[in-house]
Parts: sequence; C-alpha cells; structure tokens
Amino acid sequence: MLQKSISKTVLKSLSISHFLFCATIFFTLLYLKIYVSHDFCILCLAQQMIMLVLFVLSGVCLALIKFSPKVLRAFNVVLLLVATVGLGVAIYHADLQYFSPQQQVCVPLNAVWYGGGDQQNIANVCQNTRANFLGINLVIWSVASFLFAIILNVAYLITDVFICRASSSSTSKKA
Repeated sequence: MLQKSISKTVLKSLSISHFLFCATIFFTLLYLKIYVSHDFCILCLAQQMIMLVLFVLSGVCLALIKFSPKVLRAFNVVLLLVATVGLGVAIYHADLQYFSPQQQVCVPLNAVWYGGGDQQNIANVCQNTRANFLGINLVIWSVASFLFAIILNVAYLITDVFICRASSSSTSKKA
C-alpha cells in the first residue's frame, strides 16, 4: 500500500512540474514576442490569450481529476487531453509563426537586457539562432512535455482505478 501511495505522489509531482515547465516556456515565448519583436498583431494577441486560457484549463482539469467525484473523472480526463493537445498545437503554431524555420531569428539579448538600443547596433550584436535548450527548440520541448503530460495523466488515472479496485476487493474480503 505504501508503494502505491508513493507512486501516486510521484505522478502528482511530475504533473505539477510539467505545468510549471509549460508555464515557463509559454511566458518566455510571450516575453520574446512582445519585447524583442516590434510588430503588434491583434490575431497574435488573441492566439496568446487562447494559449493562456487552455493552459489554465489544463491545470483546472488536472485538479478536478483528483478532487472530483468518480463519475466526472473520465470527463475531466477528456477535457484535460483536449486542452493539453490544443495548447501544444497552439504553441507549435506560434513557433512557426514567430520563429519561422525558413528564416533564422535574431534574438538581440542586449536589447532585452538593457531595454533597447539603435537597430544597427542590435543587428551587429545579436546572433542568428533559434531559442533552444540542449540543442532542441524550446517549443518542441514544450510540445513533447504536453505529450509526456498526457501519458502521465493517463497513467495516474489507470493507477487510481487499480488502487480503487484493490482497496474495494480487500474491503469486501474483510467483510
């Protein structure tokens, strides 16, 4: 029984760390878009708000899976899967829109850190790279993280069902 509770705790903490990771990626992309790029786009802003709403919905659904009645858990899992996949697709689309693979993106770190500078200076200093971590694009990390979260949440649901069955069968044997 102790091993089952430890595995549930590990799954919960991994899910929480996943959402913190995705929040970091989302707000990093938002920061780069707003402060590094100088264009303003209503549709881009709407897309960012949709991403934020889907992110919040994912977190709420994750909480509801744990605390809702058993009847609503399957519905919350489906809602969580839709929200996480939708958010992953939205972030990937934002990556293609803002960091197009056809053209390299210049990230002027000195402009970000020091709050500006003339365009020629920025163009001379910045490097033509895509934002990445360990050689993999940050957005691909984010989409992979959402897929990992889906696997974690399905595993959480399955272990929860087996724990409920095991506890109900042990209770019926005692009676």
